[in-house]
Amino acid sequence: MRSFTVWLVCWGLGAGLTLLIFGLFLVSGKSGVPEEPWEGVPVTLSQDLFHERPESVTERPVEIPVLPELERLEPLPFDDSVLSLPDTFFLKRELTLAEVIPDVRPPDAASLTSSLDAPAPQQLVDADAVYGPGELDAMPRPIHRVVPTFPHAARRQGIRHGRVRLLMEVDREGRVRDVQVISADPPGYFEAVSLDAARRWRFTPGRLGDADVITRFELPLVFGEPDG
Repeated sequence: MRSFTVWLVCWGLGAGLTLLIFGLFLVSGKSGVPEEPWEGVPVTLSQDLFHERPESVTERPVEIPVLPELERLEPLPFDDSVLSLPDTFFLKRELTLAEVIPDVRPPDAASLTSSLDAPAPQQLVDADAVYGPGELDAMPRPIHRVVPTFPHAARRQGIRHGRVRLLMEVDREGRVRDVQVISADPPGYFEAVSLDAARRWRFTPGRLGDADVITRFELPLVFGEPDG
């Protein structure tokens, strides 16, 4: 019973507060400052604006200029003398039998023998060029050899055989002007003595045609200590 009484009192207070707020809202709405009427010029959209717009470019008529008439040229009178050619132009010269059939007779024996005996043109040789074995007419031949000594280092290590390949370059006088080691087996023992001996070799110069030329070729050296 007590809880019902509390609920009823709360409901009455809420309803009364709602009515009070609504009444104040009605009273404040009517007691405000009266609105002043609009005194400006009314703005209306005139329909004439759509009819007075300028014509677009596509609607304007295109004026095509009138071209002046071209002068008509009278044809030139035809003159036969311009195209006239001498009578010799149309004449065909008679060809002789020698002009129609070329001379295909075989050469006589004397001319053939003279062409075979004629010396071949001398080949041009560049004095500063270095030629290899496949380009030479005669390879260099050794005329003075220096036998390299068997190295003591190889003997101490028990090495009894060796092989060295050298790249020799010989000038036009047959002297060795450059020597390089290509390979050595075993390496590190026979290269020095081989280079020292090869620099003192002498050769006949390589020949190309009738000229002495600078040549480059390989020279193998084989080392072997005699047994015992």
